[in-house]
Amino acid sequence: MKTRSTRPSPRSLAALGLLLATLGASCSSTPASPTGPSTKETFSGTIGVGGSASHDVTVGTSSNLTVTLTSLVPQTTITVGLGVGQPDAATGTCVLASYTNSANAGRAITVAVNKGTLCTKIYDVGNILTTVDYTLSVEHY
Repeated sequence: MKTRSTRPSPRSLAALGLLLATLGASCSSTPASPTGPSTKETFSGTIGVGGSASHDVTVGTSSNLTVTLTSLVPQTTITVGLGVGQPDAATGTCVLASYTNSANAGRAITVAVNKGTLCTKIYDVGNILTTVDYTLSVEHY
């Protein structure tokens, strides 16, 4: 009668190690301290009643990402939703991971992010009366 060894093969141990290293790198809760100058991007557009807009951002280094709502025109004092998330290629939407439903002009949110493609999103929370033009400033490494 033959018996089978229950010890993992070197190949399966190597594959497991690679999987764990990949997961550890992409799920880090504390980004590394970035070096070098930050990248600043500006996005502008228009959203209407019940509307939203999103913009993809490519982050080169795990770091903090700051999104600032720099302007809303003509309704300069209203609050809107503002967030950061992951783009969903299947639906073409930005799935928010961190957000606020009370952003007004000048408000910023900062989140720790890992390297990769993220998205920012601005959306109506019931305060837009017609359409508003917006400008977002995004800073990351």
